[in-house]
Amino acid sequence: MASIARTCHVVAALVALGHAGCGGEKRKPPTTGGGDAGASADANADAGADAGAGAGVDATSSADGVGNAPTLEPLPAGTKMPGGMKPGSRLVGGGRFVDAEGDKTVYLIERASRDRASVALDVVLELGGDRVRRLSQLRDDVERCRGPSPAGFVGQSLELTDLDGDGVAEVGLAWRVGCGTDAAPVVGKLVLFEGKDAFVVSGKGPLDGVAAPAADQWPDGWLAHAQARYEALATADAPSPPGPAGAGVLTGADFAVITVETPGEPPGKVSYPDLAPLPAPLETELTTRMKELLLGGSGGSGDGECQVGLVSPELVSIGCRRGDTRAAFTYWREVGLPSIDPAELVGADRLKRLCGDGARPRVVFDAGGLRWVPDDNHAAPAGCVDGVAWADMEPASPRARALIAGVSAARR
Repeated sequence: MASIARTCHVVAALVALGHAGCGGEKRKPPTTGGGDAGASADANADAGADAGAGAGVDATSSADGVGNAPTLEPLPAGTKMPGGMKPGSRLVGGGRFVDAEGDKTVYLIERASRDRASVALDVVLELGGDRVRRLSQLRDDVERCRGPSPAGFVGQSLELTDLDGDGVAEVGLAWRVGCGTDAAPVVGKLVLFEGKDAFVVSGKGPLDGVAAPAADQWPDGWLAHAQARYEALATADAPSPPGPAGAGVLTGADFAVITVETPGEPPGKVSYPDLAPLPAPLETELTTRMKELLLGGSGGSGDGECQVGLVSPELVSIGCRRGDTRAAFTYWREVGLPSIDPAELVGADRLKRLCGDGARPRVVFDAGGLRWVPDDNHAAPAGCVDGVAWADMEPASPRARALIAGVSAARR
């Protein structure tokens, strides 16, 4: 994801912006640099971008404990660009603020060819005083797209935080870069940096952001904040999914069905949902798992099918059967698709009462709630025969509460 130099860590949260890639165009990885010596590091980031030329950036300061962040004031009219910018560069946004280190200015700079087939983005942070000192510089660009590139900064994404409470503000912002064609898709980036230290989360759409460097290298609280910002910006920019208006909650009826004839005597057929409405990485992963069960050598025999139980911003739940084999693909929609522990939704004490000590039965979610899915290797205890309705759940985490609230709103 990112090449990290010793002088500078880069953490960019890629913000999905609903554009598709680019063919034959040359795209450079972003670079970062800090200090008077101009130290730099590659931050291999595909960025996703909103609108094109002159996308303005509204300066905002963060709220609450994110919290004691200084106020970010928009740059006044007539502000000059920092030194060292290439001819043709123009200032498109930024702000000024004061933190424990003194007066600081962040500049958002764009340089684009006349047809916008090539676009370069620079973020410069400088400390004022008797002698202006450059604290950090981030750079990303795309070259020779076949048409105008949608690369640019994401409006209203510039913010200040003080997540570590050291009095020195972190700067966060998002941009997009890419051509918008299949070979070079547009990717969004949300960058969180303090001086020479920057960090990255990347992805092409909601719920597929990947952090770089690894999570254990992020300062406390930074990754959670960056992921939340990534999801908020990516979801706001993503096309509305099919299904209940504005709810983002889909059931089996929202997906077309693919049917495949299978060889044998007698021949059979299997069916599974076309997951094209989901982000590409998620669609590919889940379709592969369904096909391995239905068409693979270990998938049993006879007709088979997979059906979507529920897809929401928080989870994806699919139930499958092939012969005597039953399977549940039920995951939190996070990096790595972690499995769902029903105790997080039902409540640990209640799960114990229903299913006995140590039981973590497989589950599928649908519009009605949660239901247990036994199979050859995972028989559900007797008390687990019945499911649990959404209204009867006892969520034990923020994502579980968000899931239940979202499903409840969609069903009204």
